Amino acid sequence: MLAGPLVTHAQMAAWQTAVALRPSGTNAQDPDCSIGSPNTPGDVYLVSRTVFDARGDSYLAGVFKGTVRFGAVRLVSTRPASYDVFVAKWSRTSQRFAWAQRAGGLTDEENGMPGNVVYDVAVRGPNVYVAGYASDSATFGSIHGRQHDASGLFLAKLTQQGTKASFTWIQPLDLPREGISNQESVFITATRTGIYLAGTYNGLAHVGPFHLSSADQLSRFNPQVLVAKLSDVGRTARFAWARQTTGTGHPRLTALAVDGADVYIAGNFHGTAAFGANALTSTGAQDLFVAKLSEAGPASQFRWSSPVSASGGIQVKALAVSKKNVYIAGAFNGRARFGDIHLENVVGAGNYAFVAKLTDTDTSGRFAWAQQSNGAGNALATGLAVLGQNVYVAGTYVELAHFGTATITSAGQSDVFVCQYTDTGSKSKFVQVMHAGGLGNDYPSVVAASPSGGVSMSGIVTGTARFGKQTITNLPGQANTFLAMFHSPHRLK
Repeated sequence: MLAGPLVTHAQMAAWQTAVALRPSGTNAQDPDCSIGSPNTPGDVYLVSRTVFDARGDSYLAGVFKGTVRFGAVRLVSTRPASYDVFVAKWSRTSQRFAWAQRAGGLTDEENGMPGNVVYDVAVRGPNVYVAGYASDSATFGSIHGRQHDASGLFLAKLTQQGTKASFTWIQPLDLPREGISNQESVFITATRTGIYLAGTYNGLAHVGPFHLSSADQLSRFNPQVLVAKLSDVGRTARFAWARQTTGTGHPRLTALAVDGADVYIAGNFHGTAAFGANALTSTGAQDLFVAKLSEAGPASQFRWSSPVSASGGIQVKALAVSKKNVYIAGAFNGRARFGDIHLENVVGAGNYAFVAKLTDTDTSGRFAWAQQSNGAGNALATGLAVLGQNVYVAGTYVELAHFGTATITSAGQSDVFVCQYTDTGSKSKFVQVMHAGGLGNDYPSVVAASPSGGVSMSGIVTGTARFGKQTITNLPGQANTFLAMFHSPHRLK
């Protein structure tokens, strides 16, 4: 087991909190029970997304079957063996579930997937938004979901009032489900001006009054990325605009971020992908893209796009924006080129985690710096948080990994890490790395930083896992969502 982070600073950070967000009366998240395996016996919940609000409270969204309890709230699925959607809030102050809601209806599993699925969740003030797929007979509280849409995709709003939350509206999304069948294909984020939705689709899409097609000039369908904005007008939502990529590059969206009137997307492509007038052509088997849209009133347009290539492949898993600074994180293999900056996998086998910064000049995105892990094992960055000059990268690694001057060793199959860098403008400096885990597969999905210096992270741990002196205990082979936090003594304002 792990004894704690191997960091050489005189004043080390330490894990302060580590808890399992475990509804009672469930078999939890059996790692052998995937969304494609609907016949697992017993009561099961599967978390698809976790987000934090400004107060540090956590919101979980996913699917469950059978009977589960989130604190005092008991949820029962429509059928004992079928999955329904759930959304729940965990209070950082009380260390309990504050509320939970379900949605769903009678369904037959389609193509090995449950008829009710969650893709993403976002929070803005008292409003909670969730995107997913619902069955024909789905209900969201007192609201029936399939009002106008043929595909069953939806965006829903819940309004919180103290220790309760209720569904306020449902917005159908007429997109072909077969084009967005994996959970990394639809993303949402909420700001004071609206809700932004982005995803990968294949076929014909009707996004409110906007009609999009992924067909090329020869009427062949190629996957494309769409980005849309909705305005929350209280009891309903209205689409403001929608844009899409073109070309034959099969782009796949993996991240979305918004800052003011600027919308940023990131993902992978192969071939030629066009973002408005900006066309990118891949040089490797799978290249990475970062692109920006700017909106002005009821319209939007692509402003720039930047590629990253790697000889052995590259993937982006996280995207964050702070003013005109754009950060991406993921993993690469071989030699990677971020503009004029080159990173290399010196071992020649496995993936290295990376984090890189672009400077948005309004008309282009230029890479300023890039950092990578090293070591004999695989490493993948899965989450990003930026606060001032502080950049936090969360991810998972196997065996041995080097970050800056620190070396960490995993206790089991895969462990969790959080690495902190200082952004000095054209360069970055390694600060510290924290790690945690046990004998099973452990990985983080999201990381957040608060102005007080607290860093929170959520993800999945399997079996027993140690976060410094904090221990999370599950049954052998059993997985659960975790919430962990530490305070960084090296934070810069």
